[in-house]
Order: sequence, then structure tokens, then C-alpha cells
Amino acid sequence: MTRFHLQQTPRRLSGLGLSCLALGYTLLAVPPVDGPWSLSVAPILLVLGYGVFIPWAVLRVGHGRQSPPAPEASTTGAPTTGRERRTDRGNA
Repeated sequence: MTRFHLQQTPRRLSGLGLSCLALGYTLLAVPPVDGPWSLSVAPILLVLGYGVFIPWAVLRVGHGRQSPPAPEASTTGAPTTGRERRTDRGNA
């Protein structure tokens, strides 16, 4: 069974994004008469959460992983592609 391992940076970014979303929706529920919170600050927080932090966290999930090593060349000395075989038929 494989475990989904989430590194520290994406965890923090997604937590920050979710916090922005929660605070944005909370401030959006405040009536606009009580201040500029629901008309200016709440939309900015929602855009930051949905448009910056959450996508950034998704893109950073596989950032620290390394790709597997490339296969090494043949040690027998035999050609491995058709093009190399054709050149070995040579000029007699």
C-alpha cells in the first residue's frame, strides 16, 4: 500500500490558502454597512486563496522529487538501434 506523502511546503501553502478562503467567506458575510471588509478585503482574500495559494500548493507537491536514473548504455558493445546496424554493414 502506498502512502501519499505531502511535504512541508505544500502543506503550509494549502493551509494558508484554506485560511484565506475561510477568512474571506467569513468577511463576505459581514453586511457592507459595517465597513469595507465585505466589499474590498474579502474578495482580495478569496482571489489570493483560489488563484495563488491553492494552485501554488498543487504545483509544489511533486517539486522535491527526483526522477529515476536513466538506464545505462549496453556494456556488450553491440549496437542497440537499427541505424547503428545499418552503418555496420559498411563499405566493403
